[in-house]
Amino acid sequence: MTRENIGTIFAARSDGTGSGATDTRRGTPDAAGLPGIALGLLEHFPLAIALVDGAARLLHANEAARRIAAAGDGLVVADGAVVAGRENDTASLHELIRDTAGDIVRGAARRDRIISLARRGAELPLHLRIRPAGYGSAARGALPAVALYISDPEDPPDAAPDVLRQLFRLTAAEAGFLAAFLRHAEIAGTARALGISATTARSHLRSLFRKTGTRSQAALVRRVTASPVWNHTPIVAGPDPDDGAA
Repeated sequence: MTRENIGTIFAARSDGTGSGATDTRRGTPDAAGLPGIALGLLEHFPLAIALVDGAARLLHANEAARRIAAAGDGLVVADGAVVAGRENDTASLHELIRDTAGDIVRGAARRDRIISLARRGAELPLHLRIRPAGYGSAARGALPAVALYISDPEDPPDAAPDVLRQLFRLTAAEAGFLAAFLRHAEIAGTARALGISATTARSHLRSLFRKTGTRSQAALVRRVTASPVWNHTPIVAGPDPDDGAA
């Protein structure tokens, strides 16, 4: 098998040099038969998402998925198809993709499938959720398209402090602390990462409890992760909560 760079494949299909190419800025269908505007939304979504056909051939990958594949550990592209780092994992992955594509053809009820892909250079495997996405374009024989939602438990998406600030009316310091806390998941590590004292960290945490209506660290994490904080799209800044909102 010849391994290929997933970003190179996508670029070829986007600039007109590959099969089914399109200018997604104009909202025309791409190789997967999806509107360009939808692909544009996927491109900047922090969750890694790839679209494949029933034979695991890559149709589209967003920026986050390309980063994971570029690492070459756990999930790569070989001869145009998505494959795992281990042969037995590849067989299992392709079977799940075929079964999911078969559900689309049969019109069966939506059923997600889950698989973990081992990596050589990481303690934890990649986690994949495999989900029916519908049919591709008529130009490709109306093949069923399957979505792969890929997550790396060792590299969770960062919350954007400016979004946190706007959502919960936080000060800049509180928003920065909360963003770091979501990554480190404990007070001591967050304080060390930010170079602040334990007293300051506890003060921020008390303020966050008050402003988010929570009473525990677990409840705080649930409240924040239930909101759209993972969207890294720049937002128009509102009034600064530092001005009397602390």
